[in-house]
Amino acid sequence: MRDLSGLRLFVLAAQHKSFAAAARQAQLSNASMSRQISALERNLSVRLFNRGTRALTLTEAGRILLARLLPMLSEMDEIFDSVSLLEAEPRGLLRVAIRGLIASQRVIPALPAFLDAHPHLEIDLQISTDENKDLVTENIDVDIRFDLPDSGDLVAKRLGPITQLVLLASPAYLAKRAAPISVKDLSEHSAILYGAQVEQPVWEFAGPDGATTRVMPVGQLSVDDGGMNRSALLAGVGIGIMPLEEIKRELAGGRLIRLLSDHRIIRPRTGNEGIYAVYQRSAYQTGKLRSFLEFLDCTFRASSGSETIPGTPAI
Repeated sequence: MRDLSGLRLFVLAAQHKSFAAAARQAQLSNASMSRQISALERNLSVRLFNRGTRALTLTEAGRILLARLLPMLSEMDEIFDSVSLLEAEPRGLLRVAIRGLIASQRVIPALPAFLDAHPHLEIDLQISTDENKDLVTENIDVDIRFDLPDSGDLVAKRLGPITQLVLLASPAYLAKRAAPISVKDLSEHSAILYGAQVEQPVWEFAGPDGATTRVMPVGQLSVDDGGMNRSALLAGVGIGIMPLEEIKRELAGGRLIRLLSDHRIIRPRTGNEGIYAVYQRSAYQTGKLRSFLEFLDCTFRASSGSETIPGTPAI
């Protein structure tokens, strides 16, 4: 039987792209890590890493091994978890990809009580804007995101809807330029472009009479994170668009001003988008994953309903 510990160390080194970083996580010396990887390579009669002076990269054989190994090790962990105390007491490391604004405004404020209730659980929050993240290759347990996954190997649990989008600017910005009174006035303003808006920016609004108007916003700043978008608005960089739910406090405190409030924003975001917890489909679900999904469900339920997308397993 192959040495599973060596295989797990290989995965760590591949993910960290560093023997030293992998050794620190595994609580081994650098020499011990190097010896075990070398022993694995001798056992397999193949070189798994290109060992450069500045970077550690996978060989073709290493990439093939990693792709085949990750699902197998994940399934083994799930099997062990399903028959161990992990079901009764979640423990271990849970890796979570999340959008910055969701983390700062919704998840992190609720984390203390959750971590107090699960003292043996560790959470690694990784700020991400990638709506097509490869959960297997990047070893992510849960991806909290805005889009549904394309892969049938993934499950999407809907945590809540994206709230109404609003057009905003700070008092400092409006002190320099008069507030727009029509959609067409926006072409004379500096826009903060966000995410997918950057390549082909189009803002579309529906007026009180239902008539739609489009404008091509222009501006000097583009961002790919909701937190940066809010910071840029507060700093007076320009006019921008954000979900109402995420800037209620700024509006109540007068730090941001809502513009064209009689118009409904159709683009940049339309349709049935929501906030989703995306994770790998499996016959087994670890205690740590199940407990975190339940935590997310409770955290988001106060402001919006929660449901599982049809065709995916319920929690």
